[in-house]
Order: sequence, then C-alpha cells, then structure tokens
Amino acid sequence: MKSDQLRKTLRSEVEACLRTIEGKNGSYNPDEDKLSSFKMVANLMGVTPVEAAFSLMSKHVVSVWQIFKDSSIIFDKEFCDEKIRDHICYLLLLQALLSDTREELSGETFSQCQCPKLDETTKTAKINAELDLHEERLKCFGLTPSEGMKVAVQSNNEVYVTYIYRNGNWEVYRD
Repeated sequence: MKSDQLRKTLRSEVEACLRTIEGKNGSYNPDEDKLSSFKMVANLMGVTPVEAAFSLMSKHVVSVWQIFKDSSIIFDKEFCDEKIRDHICYLLLLQALLSDTREELSGETFSQCQCPKLDETTKTAKINAELDLHEERLKCFGLTPSEGMKVAVQSNNEVYVTYIYRNGNWEVYRD
C-alpha cells in the first residue's frame, strides 16, 4: 500500500471511529461528563476508571484475536471492520481517560475528601489515610507525587488542612 492510500485508509478509519464513539456516547453517557460510564463502572468494581476501561476493552482484544485465529473470518470485511474499530474506539477512550486523569492530578488541588467534623486524632488518621490513598492512585498511573503537588482535605466546604509534597514528604502547606 502506498503512502497516499495508507493515509486515506487511516483517515477514513479514524473518522469511522469518531462517528461510533459520538453515536454511542449519547446513550452511554447522557450527562455532561462523557467518560462517566467508565467512572461508574470503576466505582462498582473498586478500581480506577482506566482499569475499568481496560477491563471492558479486553473483550474487544479477544474479538480481534479471534479474527486471526479463524482465517475464514478475514474475508468478512464488515465483521472485521466492526471488531477492529471497537478495539480502536476503546484505545481512544482509554487515552481520553488517561488525559482526564492527568488533568485531575496536575491541578493545584487534585483531590478533596469530604468528611464530617472529627476530633484531632481521628482527623489526623483520616488525613494520613487520604495521603496514602492519593499516592496509591498516582501509582496506578505510573506516577509519583511531584514537588509542589498539593492535597486539600475538606469537610463541609471548610478546608481542614492543605498538604504540599516537598523533599519527598507531605507537609502542612502554609501560604
């Protein structure tokens, strides 16, 4: 296949994938957050949205693999196109979820914990647990806390404490 034909084929496939995603997105995600289905599945499964998307995508990996296992299927162009496009769509949605996650984690305050008013001991334990949880979430995406990253732990819209990551440790942030 020559360069012009390859470019034309790829452009056509990407456009078909976008039409598929846009067509299904309205029924799967009627609210404003177009990635909300993955976030809801993640919540149900107790995993991150990226892990949920990867799990859901695995059925499309199997479908594509079956095309190559059964050589007679490759002549069914419509079937092959659908299965490969579904897989590409999930890869694109996975990329969008990663981008969404990076955006969330790179903000000045990347997470907030809503918790009731607590005594000092319980509050300190809750804050430490939240900081540990944030580090675990970062690890899921191959990230670690970066210098200057902040975490605000809140209760009833009152900031209890904001922590900043400095010199490899979380410490109370003071303006």
